[in-house]
Amino acid sequence: LTTDCKVAQYAGNNVSGIYNITRHGNIFQVFCDMKTDEGGWTVFQRRIIGEQDFFLNWDEYRRGFGNINKEFWIGLDDLHSLTSHGNFELRIDLKDCENRTQYAKYRLNISLPAVGIFVIVLIYDKTGMRDSLSYHNGRPFSTKDQDNDSHSSSNCAVTYQGGWWNGACHDSNLNGPYLPCVNTPISMNWHNGTGHFGYRFSEMKFRPY
Repeated sequence: LTTDCKVAQYAGNNVSGIYNITRHGNIFQVFCDMKTDEGGWTVFQRRIIGEQDFFLNWDEYRRGFGNINKEFWIGLDDLHSLTSHGNFELRIDLKDCENRTQYAKYRLNISLPAVGIFVIVLIYDKTGMRDSLSYHNGRPFSTKDQDNDSHSSSNCAVTYQGGWWNGACHDSNLNGPYLPCVNTPISMNWHNGTGHFGYRFSEMKFRPY
C-alpha cells in the first residue's frame, strides 16, 4: 500500500486507474490520474455523461457515490481525511460544448472547524482559466437537506440542484445538473469560463506539493 497517488507514481506506477492507499490507519480505494500535468493526482469528482445523479443528500455526499471508473464523488469524509494534513494542490479540468479543454489550479485544504461542517480552504494560483472558485473559499458544504450557505432566504443546493460550497449562491457549481451546452445557472457551470452554459466534462483532483 502507498500513502497517495504521488507516492505510488514515485514507486513506478505510471498507469492511471484504481489504487488502494492508506492514510491515518485507514485504507482508501481511489482513482489515480498518472498522466495529466505530470500525474500523481487523486481524483475526487468526475462528470462525463450524466448517468450519475448529483442532486443527493448530506449522508450520500459524506459517504461518496457513483462508479469510480466513470462518474463519482469520493465523499466528504474521505476528502477531508486525505487533505487535512499536508499541503495539496487542486486541479480542475473542464470540457465545454465545443470540446475545448480548460483547467484551473489552487492550493487546497478541506477543514473541519465544527463537527460535520466541511469547509473548503483554497488559494488560486492564477494558472489556466479565470477563477470561479475563490468566491467559495471558506464556505461550508451544503446539500439539499443540509443548508450551510449564507443565503438569507433559500438553500442554494436546492435552487441549483447539487451539493457545493455555496455562499449566496455560487460562481461555480460543478455538482449541478448535467446539462451540457444549455444556458442556465442550474447546470454544471464555471461562471468565468462559459458563463452559465453547462460543461460536458468535469474532473477535480488533488496531489501533495
